[in-house]
Amino acid sequence: MGTDGVLLGAWVRVGQSRSVLDLGTGTGVIALMMAQRSLQARVWALEIQADAVAEARENAAASPWQDRIEIVAGDLRHPKEDWKGKFDLLVSNPPFFFGHLPSQNPARDLWRTGSDQKQADWVAAMDYFAAPGGLIGLVLPCDQLEKWEKLFRARGWYPGRICRVRGRAENATLRVLVEFLREVEAVGESELVIQVGGPNEYTPEYIRLTRDFYPWME
Repeated sequence: MGTDGVLLGAWVRVGQSRSVLDLGTGTGVIALMMAQRSLQARVWALEIQADAVAEARENAAASPWQDRIEIVAGDLRHPKEDWKGKFDLLVSNPPFFFGHLPSQNPARDLWRTGSDQKQADWVAAMDYFAAPGGLIGLVLPCDQLEKWEKLFRARGWYPGRICRVRGRAENATLRVLVEFLREVEAVGESELVIQVGGPNEYTPEYIRLTRDFYPWME
């Protein structure tokens, strides 16, 4: 499981959400985590790449929550009418890493490299899908937060909780976890350090956050 997806899936507030959408689900990791954390929620996961859709469906079918997860093949730029304003919680690990090296997946790189319009399309889709009073949770490269925040603010969404993630205490912040809401009185900010000591030695904070998803974590 990718660290970025696990961080978001473990950190975002699920609350009493009854409908959850994982936008750009990839292999379905975050969608599975949402189903595990919220026994009352039905989870939808949207993905455009056919190979990822197939893998996500296999992963969902092999899970204990298969009856509450639906993997949908589709393009966020052409949203379904019956999904408008439907979801209490939206989560995403969007594939925008401008200025970073390409991945080994050329199809995913089509979204990673390109114009700001692709980010705007992503934000527009989340705004369209979100129910009144909904919550949006993202994991982003730290140098992209300002750009995403500007796009969300233009649609009436504001950061309510932000967590900056470091691999080690002495390292620079690489990722940021952020929740957007329609109305926020104050922004709660925190920091998470993943490792301390050797490569398999984790901070108590990271262990507490992720132990339900890593059976070997102590």
